Amino acid sequence: MLGVFGEFSGHRLNYRKTQIYFSLTTPLPVRDLICSRLNFSPVASFEKYLGVPIINRRTRCSDYDFILEKMKARLSGWVVRSLSLVGRITLANSLGFLLREKYKVHDLLPSDIHHSSCSSLWRSLSNIWSNLLPNIAWSVGNGSRISLWNDVWVLELGPLRNHVFDPESMNSFVHIKDLVTNGSWNLDLLNSIFPPAVVPHIIAIRCPHSTDADDLCIWRWGSCHKFEVHMAYKLLQHDAWNPPDPS
Repeated sequence: MLGVFGEFSGHRLNYRKTQIYFSLTTPLPVRDLICSRLNFSPVASFEKYLGVPIINRRTRCSDYDFILEKMKARLSGWVVRSLSLVGRITLANSLGFLLREKYKVHDLLPSDIHHSSCSSLWRSLSNIWSNLLPNIAWSVGNGSRISLWNDVWVLELGPLRNHVFDPESMNSFVHIKDLVTNGSWNLDLLNSIFPPAVVPHIIAIRCPHSTDADDLCIWRWGSCHKFEVHMAYKLLQHDAWNPPDPS
């Protein structure tokens, strides 16, 4: 068969480089006979071909550790400070996407990200998540991502569940668009749900439209609403020295 292949293809086997692998069920006499006839040397495994392992058994996660090691080496070789703004955003988004997929986090701002078995990076994030979450707000776009009652989208007020007349009304309205009629805020509805001091803060925000861009997560504080480490540190210090009243 190999002779016919060589005759028609014009290729010839290099017997010194050609090896043969046998399954564990192949009897030893049969192995010896085949090796002697073909003049091939037997191997226990083929190791790698073009950098990829050739696995002759059921694969394990550890078989692909070399891919993770290559990624770590590549990332550690990058000088993040020399990246452009677009490069930094791309890097952060890639790492964020990988972490979300690994730990099955599908909500954009989940209330809890605790995971029993996780990396040190994810554990550190989960430890400060309760401190970080109240300082993240939303810039209203089309209103499709924002929770009307639980998310901070009116920056001066925080979650609107704390400012409603009747908590039962929260069951009737779920999305921001429920407060909109004919492209404008429904003032009669707002006045029936919220106290008079709350309504002006809501109508000062541009009304969401389906054609607008997606809602955007922003840092709640500062004029530009951009996250800064020193500002986050000051907030943590303030919380440490001024703990909330347990009552």
